[in-house]
Amino acid sequence: MRKKGIAVFCSLAVLFSILFGGFPQKWQVSAAADMTNFAEEAAALTNQFRQENGLPALQMAPVLLDLSAQRAEELSQTYGHNRPDGREWFSVIEDSTLDSNCYAAENVAAGYDTPQEAVQAWIDSPTHRKAMLGEPYQYIGIGVYYLPEDTNHYYMYWDMLLISSQEPLEGARYPDSSTATSETAAATTVTTTQTEPVLPRIVGDVNLDGLVDMSDAVLLQKIIMGQVHVNDAQQQNKDCYADGVLDNRDVVVLLQFLVHLFPSLPVTA
Repeated sequence: MRKKGIAVFCSLAVLFSILFGGFPQKWQVSAAADMTNFAEEAAALTNQFRQENGLPALQMAPVLLDLSAQRAEELSQTYGHNRPDGREWFSVIEDSTLDSNCYAAENVAAGYDTPQEAVQAWIDSPTHRKAMLGEPYQYIGIGVYYLPEDTNHYYMYWDMLLISSQEPLEGARYPDSSTATSETAAATTVTTTQTEPVLPRIVGDVNLDGLVDMSDAVLLQKIIMGQVHVNDAQQQNKDCYADGVLDNRDVVVLLQFLVHLFPSLPVTA
């Protein structure tokens, strides 16, 4: 049984975190359990949390529901932000019809039986909470996958995708807020919680302040001149010309982007 979810957020920015629900008691499928509403409920609860913090609600779009459902099933094979084929999670966006030049975030969880439990676990984790309260995001996708004979004893896998988009996503709508309930669900055994933060990735944001501006161009020039050492996150963001080489072309392209000669970064070599 799989559920479709919410949220994808883009701009070649990626923020992601891992959340384990631990080793709960085996989740029993009940005829009364309305699994079809899980994604809707989780999205509505997320919007409720955002609005309580002064942020706009996110919309669900069919394409994001499909991608998050795909990722939830993949989590049952390889838990984390790498996919079963070894690629990083945001490749699911790159493989889709979505514009990958966007802000994007992924939260994952395992071992939680209900939307209330999964969303509350994300809220209680600083890293996941930060993603849920990201200001650039406009759309959300939630995926839920149930694996009845799970040898890892998680059984329920949850994926949240958050994205921005320069173009409206077809079929997007706000989740039904009437499905949101903050009532505590039946107790589940949760023994392990684990997070793994990863910095956002935005091509051109060399100083990692979440913006692409003139200060990034200045820093990039210093890096090329060997005056400044870069860390791994900066290494990902500086290739504005997308040729795998750091040189003056990257600075030129970045400056051209800042004066609106290019609509987005990177510029393909």
